[in-house]
Amino acid sequence: MLFARQLVKILGRPENSARASTAATYVQDIQERSMRHNFPDDLIASAKGCHFCCQNFVSASAPQVFLLADHIQKSPAFSDKLNAIFLAEDQTRSRSKHQRAEQRLPCALLVDGAC
Repeated sequence: MLFARQLVKILGRPENSARASTAATYVQDIQERSMRHNFPDDLIASAKGCHFCCQNFVSASAPQVFLLADHIQKSPAFSDKLNAIFLAEDQTRSRSKHQRAEQRLPCALLVDGAC
């Protein structure tokens, strides 16, 4: 309940124009702490070169998308990342989740086996 109250508090601050990103950061932190607490490190850890999960269908909430967009905009390789995202969208447009899974296309942000 405390988690939900804190999230509502973050999202309810109209003076914070980045509140969706702030909320996404908060949720991500809670999720990571929960994973570390409930699962052994070797079960969830991934290393550079291990990108099996980066070729699956992935969805994201609006706050997560805003957070990612903010990160990409600040990246020195902004135009390269944006072009990779547009290319991935072209390759997956009009395909079902099943068809996307069969394609096994890597995440648009995956470079040399790392995010």
